[in-house]
Amino acid sequence: MNQIVTTPGKMVSQLSRIISDYLKTAEFEVSLAAILDVIQDEYEDGVPYVLSYSKSDHSLSHLVSGDRMDSRYLAGIQSFKAGPAVAACGSAAHYKRPVMIDQVADHGNFLSFRDLMLALDVHSCCAYPLMEDDGELLGTLSIYFKRDLSELDLTCMEVILPFVNLLFHHYQRQSQSKVLAETLAQRLKSVTDQLDGMVYAFHRDGQGTYSISYLSEGVQDLFGCSSDAAYKDVNALFSVIHPDDLDAVMASVEDSYSQAQDWDYQYRIVVDGALKWVHGRSKIKIYEDGTATWNGVIIDITKEKELESQIETTTNNIQGILYKFRLTVDGEIYMPYVSNGVTKLLGYSPNEMMAKKSGFFKEGLHKDSRDMFFNTIMYSAKHLTLKRMTFQFKHKNGQYRWMHSNSTPQRCNNGDIEWQGILVDVTKEQELLIANTNLSFELTQLIDHANAPIFGIDNCGNVNEWNQKAHEITGYSKDEVMGQAFVQTYITEEYKVSVEEVLDKALTGEETANYEVPVFTKSGD
Repeated sequence: MNQIVTTPGKMVSQLSRIISDYLKTAEFEVSLAAILDVIQDEYEDGVPYVLSYSKSDHSLSHLVSGDRMDSRYLAGIQSFKAGPAVAACGSAAHYKRPVMIDQVADHGNFLSFRDLMLALDVHSCCAYPLMEDDGELLGTLSIYFKRDLSELDLTCMEVILPFVNLLFHHYQRQSQSKVLAETLAQRLKSVTDQLDGMVYAFHRDGQGTYSISYLSEGVQDLFGCSSDAAYKDVNALFSVIHPDDLDAVMASVEDSYSQAQDWDYQYRIVVDGALKWVHGRSKIKIYEDGTATWNGVIIDITKEKELESQIETTTNNIQGILYKFRLTVDGEIYMPYVSNGVTKLLGYSPNEMMAKKSGFFKEGLHKDSRDMFFNTIMYSAKHLTLKRMTFQFKHKNGQYRWMHSNSTPQRCNNGDIEWQGILVDVTKEQELLIANTNLSFELTQLIDHANAPIFGIDNCGNVNEWNQKAHEITGYSKDEVMGQAFVQTYITEEYKVSVEEVLDKALTGEETANYEVPVFTKSGD
């Protein structure tokens, strides 16, 4: 599998807090940079940036970017004119609509940036216009990747966009801090109420009693109860938790409190007879008096769970395994992910395989495959090229199996190299290939050492086989006759026609009685 499935709603709680902090500080660029940090945390391979728009000359200029941005890319986006075919951000600004481009180095919008895209190995870019309520353009939010875009990337960006747009909107329109705070709070409420989930503040008093101090309107659609009902009795939220999950959910909240760690948990709820999966995340703040508050978000991940189930079913049906294989900067190797098929393939469970370290892989490789395996890995890691190889690896039962792997590498932020690919069992095919090779060798040996002269010709009448006895009788070595026209070169004139007829019949599969073939010897006899 080419990517890790993440949940767009994981970012909402952090983004809400950033907007809330901005209400207190009005530090626009600091808050905007904090939002980009959230994006970078969710996309370890993405680099986000924001450009501001100047209506006077229809230009875009750099405002803030993620700290992973390459200096060469940064230099290229300092200031430039927007236009219909100017990268992704320039096009998004021109048309005032989102623009997503894969394979940017080959796209017409990136002709002026092609060399830079190739040098930085940028594969894709998406850009979104930041707009006023009246349709006026404020700037663009963009992110580039060293891989192709996925639907999940676009879904997450659509969740982030309202927060960035909201920040831009009020930065441009700020007047008195009190008015700004009231307006922004209302807009924030509007954004959170439209989420596929709810934003909340959850409180624990000194006696361990829980209550709700804030809920967005999304609680009605998600939990089937009104915010007023939850304010009055927090059990309105607890009562819909699946009976098999209730104790574990409450234990996770208590663990968050006792360990002073943020809460992050997935569980099931039953609303009007329908089963839903939800994912809750929140920041905890514990006060000196022992009370605590969690500020966070709970979102509906039912569709994601259904997708995970479909993916698991698909991977289990693949005749092989999907895997991730990582080479660390320290030279260690391990598998951070392997599908269930590994049990059938090598006898190990996925958890067993993912716990293995370098020594296991070195010992498991057949001695004839070991050098080739590690040389291929090192070359692929150095040049980031596709890795294909066939090798022998030891099954858990001690028998060696032939494996063929096909994977694509990428460099991680910490310098590790990670391959994602598929591994299949080719033992039967490899054993058949070896058997055929051995048979071919034995046949060659039989022909070459026969006590009678044996020669072969192809469809064009040229020599393609010549054994040692033929060499001994004629004086011509195999190297001398291979590829030569047999009849024209080695048959006397008076027999050429008859020999030609016999050979033509043989080549068409027509049997011929024993026939003596007179040939020239090297001595001229």
